[in-house]
Amino acid sequence: MTTPKEIARRFLASDVANELRLKVVTGGIPPGSRINEKMLCDEFGISRTPLREALKILHSEGLIDLPPNRGAHVPKLYAPRVLEQIEAISGIERHATEIAARKITPQELRRLRKLQDQIEAAFESKNAKKYLSSNDEIHRAIVQASGNAILADLHERLFVQVQRARTLGVSSPIRWAESVAEHVGILEALEERNAALAGELMRQHNMNSGKAIVACILELEKTQ
Repeated sequence: MTTPKEIARRFLASDVANELRLKVVTGGIPPGSRINEKMLCDEFGISRTPLREALKILHSEGLIDLPPNRGAHVPKLYAPRVLEQIEAISGIERHATEIAARKITPQELRRLRKLQDQIEAAFESKNAKKYLSSNDEIHRAIVQASGNAILADLHERLFVQVQRARTLGVSSPIRWAESVAEHVGILEALEERNAALAGELMRQHNMNSGKAIVACILELEKTQ
């Protein structure tokens, strides 16, 4: 039987994993960096046991490497791998968007319109952090609107891995502006319940972002 102490430890590890995941996907712990366990224990005010449980969670999600006896580290972003991830995400989101266009509710459309307003405001104020947060919500909300739990589960498993690379999508002002405009088209197609158009626009949006992200990674590799 699971004891209350074991349950508490699991909840603590989950909370730590959430905080650590945020650091990894937002670049708080940069790609290629070793994870300083002592520093994180001091920062979170915890022992090494829940931290190491949290590291196992992130390792299972593909966000960190955890080689035996060598210490955890955040892997570098490799262009071919990132492109494969984005291609996979693109396929999932295209299909989910097509389904969502046929099933989406007025309430879900209102939420998407609100999120669209948020990313446009974030773009105008050049608030990259807010933009990326709202952008992630839009992509997740569209997949959820499909009502397909299997697609949503597959999407989330991949999405957390791609989030690290997505931060590079706003490093180019031109691509950032294009991305905002592409989201406008996707939302309008959803509002019109045009499944084929909505799905194709989502595919184009993801692949355009993927090309820009891969270009940024390749440029960064030249300076390393």
